[in-house]
Amino acid sequence: MELEVRYVTTSDGVRIAYAIAGSGPPMVTFSDPIASHVQLGCSHPVLGRFFQEMARRNTVLFFDFRGCGLS
Repeated sequence: MELEVRYVTTSDGVRIAYAIAGSGPPMVTFSDPIASHVQLGCSHPVLGRFFQEMARRNTVLFFDFRGCGLS
């Protein structure tokens, strides 16, 4: 699943990476901060399929924790 990575800036100037996929009721994904990476998680052979299924029925928000992945 290809995602367009976007960034939001916190009040103290840190950029947090996120992406949105799918449509439907909103859903936020959480992963272990050490393994947090918006693009890699969605391209993973197993996790990618799981996220793709979630995005078929929901608007899914993926994000990287502060200091992890693309943040």
